[in-house]
Amino acid sequence: MGETKRISITLNHKPCEIDAGMTVSELLSFKGFPKSVAVFVNKTPLLMKTYPTYELKEADTVTVFRPLGGG
Repeated sequence: MGETKRISITLNHKPCEIDAGMTVSELLSFKGFPKSVAVFVNKTPLLMKTYPTYELKEADTVTVFRPLGGG
């Protein structure tokens, strides 16, 4: 009892195991991504304002794009 359920997702083409109920914001923090990234879940882009409330589900495919700098 008391164990957190784990789920499997794909993060940037690699298998990843996370706690069930983890949000996109929590995943980004857990994996050390900066806050200003583009996130797609199952090839659908998410709005940044939904990151704190969007809960990831078993078998989701998450792609994170870091912004490119340049001049």
